[in-house]
Amino acid sequence: MTTRIATARAATPPSILHVVASTDPSLGGVSHGLMQLVQLLEAAGSRNEVVSLDDPQTGWKSATGFPVHLLGRPGNPWQFNRRLLPWLREKAGGFDAVVVHGMWLYHGMATARWVERMRSTAAGGAPMLLVMPHGMLDPWFQQAPERRLKAIRNSVYWRLVERRVVDAADALLFTSGEEMRRARTSFPGYRPRRER
Repeated sequence: MTTRIATARAATPPSILHVVASTDPSLGGVSHGLMQLVQLLEAAGSRNEVVSLDDPQTGWKSATGFPVHLLGRPGNPWQFNRRLLPWLREKAGGFDAVVVHGMWLYHGMATARWVERMRSTAAGGAPMLLVMPHGMLDPWFQQAPERRLKAIRNSVYWRLVERRVVDAADALLFTSGEEMRRARTSFPGYRPRRER
């Protein structure tokens, strides 16, 4: 835990921004894990907000007791959304920590890039960057025979983008010790600053 979070806890509850490609529960476990985590953090006294690339007409906003910002669903596989970086620049500077939920999509790269710019220009004012893979670093995804083409794609993306996201993170957050141990075997050059 950084001094900034510890100081914020002593004075006021820490503020945490969660960045996710989608909060749609039909797309898998990331949205379920996010909801459970935010509920636990809220009960522990932190202030939480979520920014998602979901469509404002169909998004998760109405089912929560905390702010959810829906930027509009992109129509591409990488989930590129031109609204995310400007939104982060304008609205996210006051958070103590930013948690990227999930990997392999635009929201992780954009958030890491924004935090790195904050670190270089804000003289210590950048929030802590945390990445929660939600199982997406499991070596099974690289070893399963039926995923051969996706494994090649992930290897290339790892070298070009995702390794930089991991390197920029102050810590990677895992749901279990086993998930954390398995993540260490998936890609060359995997050296996060911290694992929790």
